Amino acid sequence: TATLPKADAQIFAYIRGKVAVSLLVAAIDALILWVIGLELWLVFGVVAFWLNFIPNVGMFTSVCLPMPLVLLDPHYSASTIAFAFFGPLAAGLAAKDVLEPLLIGRSTSLQPVAVLLAIMLWGSVWGVTGMVLAVPMTAVARIYLAGLDHPLPRYFARMLAGEDDADDEQVQTHRVTPIEPR
Repeated sequence: TATLPKADAQIFAYIRGKVAVSLLVAAIDALILWVIGLELWLVFGVVAFWLNFIPNVGMFTSVCLPMPLVLLDPHYSASTIAFAFFGPLAAGLAAKDVLEPLLIGRSTSLQPVAVLLAIMLWGSVWGVTGMVLAVPMTAVARIYLAGLDHPLPRYFARMLAGEDDADDEQVQTHRVTPIEPR
């Protein structure tokens, strides 16, 4: 039916958004390392790109990997060392906590809060694999729920998408009324 093409488009949008964010973070990391004069700036930029696909762990790993080279080089001052650490850290945190939920949430029609909750939920269930697959699975679930012919799943789908006019009237008419005691 129409669910599969929609799901395919949502997953492609997620991958495209994740690649764009990873590319931006890698470029900023590489630029900072190039500015301070680290010879392996390009290698660490490429590594940062790939590690950014692993939520949370990848960003911190890509920030910490070049630090032994920076710390052991006697030519770097304390301010340069701080810039080499806090610059990529700030870029990674901004991308992970602000840009990624907005960009990926918009491209997958998911609310940023739903993206963060999905990453936490699936990460607790399947670890890093769940964190990587959380957004595509939630986007596909939203599409599936929206395609069902019942108001409650459609309500949840619209809630995941952040639509405030979430068929409240239809859900109210299908609500089960409690039995009052005699």
